Amino acid sequence: MRLVPRATAPADLPAGTSRTFSDDLVAVLVDDTGHPLDDDAVERLGGPRAARTTALQALGQVVADLEVHHLGNEEVGVTLLTSDSPLTAATALVLPAILAHAELGAAPDGVFVATPTPTELLVHPLRDTRSVASLQVLTQMTHAGFQQSDDPLSPHVHWWDGTTTTQLTSIDAERTRLHVGPELQAVLERLCS
Repeated sequence: MRLVPRATAPADLPAGTSRTFSDDLVAVLVDDTGHPLDDDAVERLGGPRAARTTALQALGQVVADLEVHHLGNEEVGVTLLTSDSPLTAATALVLPAILAHAELGAAPDGVFVATPTPTELLVHPLRDTRSVASLQVLTQMTHAGFQQSDDPLSPHVHWWDGTTTTQLTSIDAERTRLHVGPELQAVLERLCS
């Protein structure tokens, strides 16, 4: 499974072979060469549900091979996960495995996540007062990584609350704007009190 920008996702994907990750990204079932699966390939894998299950399990191997870089200090903390695999960003689909691999522990209030390129994943589990500053740094890192890449994926930061992924940023005249809804605002206020 691979994350692709919604704007460039093939329009003729077989039913059940893609799902929305966020406003700007779609998760697409792909073969070993990175091409979207066709109807025949999906059926050989046992149908769309079985193909998705197989793809998510395969991401477990990608997670195991990721290099983990903890960046920050007492006030800010962002974790960068990298590899040469173009499936690295897709590991955002298995965030509990990412948290375990990076030894970040549980994240009952969710995770800030960004995928500036296919080979990078940035995360910050919401836990304490560092989350607000970390969101700002994560936003800057994501925008810079996206702008500087020859193979950009998404300039946006998202919040995964354990079930749903919400896009937190928008780009307006090359400026990144944060949009924190009431639910996330309540979480951040609780963490900072």
